[in-house]
Amino acid sequence: MLQYPTNFRMALAMLMAVVLLSACGGGGSASTASAGAPSPVFRSAATAPTIACPTGGIVVNSGIDTNLNGVLDSNETTSTQNVCNGINGASTLLNTVAEPVGVHCANSGMKILVGVDINNNQTLDSIEVQSIAYVCNGATGSAGATGATGAQGATGATGAQGATGAQGATGATGAQGATGAQGATGAQGATGATGAQGAT
Repeated sequence: MLQYPTNFRMALAMLMAVVLLSACGGGGSASTASAGAPSPVFRSAATAPTIACPTGGIVVNSGIDTNLNGVLDSNETTSTQNVCNGINGASTLLNTVAEPVGVHCANSGMKILVGVDINNNQTLDSIEVQSIAYVCNGATGSAGATGATGAQGATGATGAQGATGAQGATGATGAQGATGAQGATGAQGATGATGAQGAT
């Protein structure tokens, strides 16, 4: 079972184009990898008739571009697949379907079916499938290190003043204060009126 990262699907689209060319006697081809990170690449070339492919075909080599030079070097090849030309003008077809999590792909992936369109209906029927391969997604990588704390954001605008709250309850009566000092003597009052004379 073949296991490649998820982005192998981009290279797979190029492989489909190569298979269509092989039915018409197309020549070799190769994919180019994206710069900056290891990614799947493939290389194909026409092959002469053999016991495995009586009418000739193409051989497709694939692998991961570990040295980041954009091409598949011989020491990077991890898979080789022969795709034969059809007999009596029949085309070679390739079909892909999603592969769920299971015995073939622990993390899901894609199933590749290859065969000759014997009935010429331009569809790869189940009885025409000659080769099945699985391209599986890799396992989820471990979590990266926590990034540095970002700079503190700017202080927000002052909010609107809230409504005045309800008046609180009246507090308890305080303790009686101490007796004050005696006040100063007041001024002398006015002389009172003379009383009535007594009886003789």
